[in-house]
Amino acid sequence: MIAAVNLDEGPIAIHRTFLSGDAKADFDKPKRALGALGEAAVRLFAPASGLLGLAEGIESAMSAYALTGIPVWATLGNERFGLVSVPESVTELHLFVDHDAGGELAASRGLAAYARDGRTIHVRKPSSRDTDWNDELTAWLRRKAAR
Repeated sequence: MIAAVNLDEGPIAIHRTFLSGDAKADFDKPKRALGALGEAAVRLFAPASGLLGLAEGIESAMSAYALTGIPVWATLGNERFGLVSVPESVTELHLFVDHDAGGELAASRGLAAYARDGRTIHVRKPSSRDTDWNDELTAWLRRKAAR
């Protein structure tokens, strides 16, 4: 899977996830960036009416969007929450963090970096410990199918 990593000016890097069948490839570091990420993100959806979400990975970002309808960008790492440049026009920011220690780090960094007058920040995590937003979507789909 290949994704452009963008700033306002356009793409500055490429993020690659090596896959094997329906999972990440079984070798060291199946997720790799080509180029310096800096303040960029995988901008999957444009902010809408001042609303934007951030999630750790591409799969989590897409899953958070599917569950909430909030446009989401992938930061490409829990440690990158707070590094990604968020437009000043964003007045409501949702931090879709993992429900684990990495997610706590992401929430802490995001809250510190993105707080400003006129902006509301929501920290959102999946319902179950040690899961991410892709796990949350998978569980929701299973529950829906079981009805």
